[in-house]
Amino acid sequence: MGTLFVRNLAQKVLLQHELIGQLSDGYWENCRPNDHYKPWCRSEIVVAENDEEVGRDFYARKDNYNLSNKELFDIVGTRMLSCARLAKALPMETVEKVIPLLDMDGELTVPTHEGKYWDEKRAGIAELDVVAINKILNDDTLYSKKDLLNDLRDLKKIFRTHKFPKVLS
Repeated sequence: MGTLFVRNLAQKVLLQHELIGQLSDGYWENCRPNDHYKPWCRSEIVVAENDEEVGRDFYARKDNYNLSNKELFDIVGTRMLSCARLAKALPMETVEKVIPLLDMDGELTVPTHEGKYWDEKRAGIAELDVVAINKILNDDTLYSKKDLLNDLRDLKKIFRTHKFPKVLS
């Protein structure tokens, strides 16, 4: 398992909650080589302490994903905006509770499915200030489409930045 060092928390959340899934069984699921997604899915995603740390310390056979692709953006762009806005405004503990409750349009939904898992999700919603969260989800000043496109373009560069481990002499 390697480490992917990103520039900010929004990028980390975008990767963890949307883009890694798009690599493995979403937008890029049929890309070659067949196992192209594995090193990315197995990597730990960490916000770098400085710009010199940004990049990856593992080998990947494919690293040229167009993360700002218009077609992908049209499908999950609104959801990605919602994820990044949550990361900008809320503690990660809350973000982790809210993101699984977002629909494809990035709107907070109350699950209607039955079972213990969904009962726990509904209980988690009861603890949240839904009005405040919906305000965050729709706050373009917090994180805009332009911010998202900039982060996606930056992530594309970060994916291609291979950081070799330092050798002690």
